[in-house]
Amino acid sequence: MAVTADVSSPQKSTVERLPHPNMEASKQSADAMECAPTGSADGASNNNDIVPTVSHDMSTAISSDDSVDSKQKVKPKKRKSKESESRNNSNEEQSSKKNKKKKAKDPNAPKRNVSAYLHYSSAKRGDVKESQPDLSFGEITKVVTASWKALSVEERVPWDEKAAADKKRYEDELAAYKDSEQALNWQARMAAEEGKKQSTSVSNSDKNAKEKSKKKSEAKEKNKKKNKKQQVKKPMSAHMHFSLANRADVKEGQPDLSASEVTSTVATNWKALSADERSFWEEKAAADEERYQKELAAQDMLEG
Repeated sequence: MAVTADVSSPQKSTVERLPHPNMEASKQSADAMECAPTGSADGASNNNDIVPTVSHDMSTAISSDDSVDSKQKVKPKKRKSKESESRNNSNEEQSSKKNKKKKAKDPNAPKRNVSAYLHYSSAKRGDVKESQPDLSFGEITKVVTASWKALSVEERVPWDEKAAADKKRYEDELAAYKDSEQALNWQARMAAEEGKKQSTSVSNSDKNAKEKSKKKSEAKEKNKKKNKKQQVKKPMSAHMHFSLANRADVKEGQPDLSASEVTSTVATNWKALSADERSFWEEKAAADEERYQKELAAQDMLEG
C-alpha cells in the first residue's frame, strides 16, 4: 500500500543540525528519514505517523559562507568623476565672478526696455495693492504672476505690442546716444579710471616684489654672517678643556666604564678641584676666547 506524507501540517524536524564539515552526511540521513514510513505491522498507515523532515544544514552552511564572503569583500575606493571636477571648476568660476565688481552704469544712457510681463506687472500692482492692502510685496507679486499666467494669447497681445514698442524706442535712443558728447565723455572717464586701477595694481605688485627682494637679501646676508661665524672654531669653556685633557686618563684607568659613566667621573673630578687648580683651565679658556675673536676679526677684514 502506498504511503503518502501530509506536508500541509508538517511536524518538527527530528534531524539534529550537524557542523558544516558533515553537511553531506546530514543531507543523506535527512533524505532517508523522509522516505521511511511509520505504522503498525499489518501495513496500516497513518498520515499523522509520517514525519516529514527538512534539512537546514545546507541553507545554514551556504548562508554562513555567503556572510563570510560578504565580509571579506572590500569596496573599491571611489574616484572623483569628471562631472564632479567640472562642477568644482564651475563653482570656482562663479565665486570669482561674484568677487569681481560690476561695471559702472552710465547715468546718462537711455533707459533699457522691459518685457511684456513687466509692463503688465507695473500696470496691475497698484490695483492689487488697492483691493488687498494687507498683502506684502512678495504676495502682491505672486498674485500678479498668477493673473499673468491666466491670460490667454489674445489678452497678452497688447502687452507684447507694448514690449516691442519699448524695445524699438531703446534701440533708437541708444544708437543716437552712442555718438553724443555725453557718451564720449563717459567712455573717456571709464578709460582713465581703468588705467588708474591698472597702474595702482602694477605699483602694488612692484612694491610687493621690492619688499620680497629686500627680505630675501636680508635673509641671505644674515645666513652669510652666520656661516662666517660657523667657519671659525668656537672657543671652549674651562670645563671642556679639563674634560678633553682628563677623559682619556679616566678611560684608561677604568676601561669598563661606559661613555656616560666616564663623563660623570670627569664632572665629579672637575667639581672636586680647588680654585687654584681651576685657574689653569680658566686661563686656557680665556686664551681660546681671545684666539676666536682674533680669527673672527681677521675673517671679517678679508671678506669685507
